[in-house]
Amino acid sequence: DDNNHTVILQNNTLVTTVNIPTGLMNNLSICFIQEGIGKIVFEALPGVTLKTPTGLQIKGDNYQAYLEKVGSTENYHLLGNLI
Repeated sequence: DDNNHTVILQNNTLVTTVNIPTGLMNNLSICFIQEGIGKIVFEALPGVTLKTPTGLQIKGDNYQAYLEKVGSTENYHLLGNLI
């Protein structure tokens, strides 16, 4: 069971929203890497709790964010280079 993934987001100058839905696999871990100068913003859809010590936007080109799902709950931690 592979719950670890990397997603490279190539957004050029566009604003990209990453929606976090309910029902994702348990203990999911995803690394998001930004390639481009546009904004990448994370948004929790209804029923999801998104916990982060900073903001919901990746800092910029070549920076990363990590999303971790806590067990079988709909609680997620968003960590990394965020503003």
